Amino acid sequence: MANNPVYSFFATRGSFAPFFLRLAVAAIFFYHAVQKTLGWFGGDGWQKTMALWTSAEGYSLPYLVVAFLLVAEVAVSLGLLFGFLTRLAALAVVIIMAVVLIFVHGGTTFEAVEFPLVLLAAGLSLLITGGGYFSLDRAISVNLLPQVG
Repeated sequence: MANNPVYSFFATRGSFAPFFLRLAVAAIFFYHAVQKTLGWFGGDGWQKTMALWTSAEGYSLPYLVVAFLLVAEVAVSLGLLFGFLTRLAALAVVIIMAVVLIFVHGGTTFEAVEFPLVLLAAGLSLLITGGGYFSLDRAISVNLLPQVG
């Protein structure tokens, strides 16, 4: 079973450490995602975020790229919350935080990079460990995949 790549992708040890870490990262990503997409918690919402990120004064990104990033951030937060495709969501966290560190906060003070750096480290940890207890990944690996083979 350990040689099966699908099983290895979903397999996660029963541990509370990744459970708490994934809930914390999910909460942080959800908070920031709904600020950008829905305007909750004092955020700009979809229209203002799109205008800023696609403008020449902002990041000059193509509209479809920004739309994908915003939807992906919501999907990452939900994936982590439920522990579904945790390693894929954690990989997205690592990539997003690496881009933030390089392109948004690159060359600034340590105070500006410490929060994205912690999120990047948390993403790496979840990428390695999986979702832990109370994750759909664990339920799939423990209950479904042994019967499938």
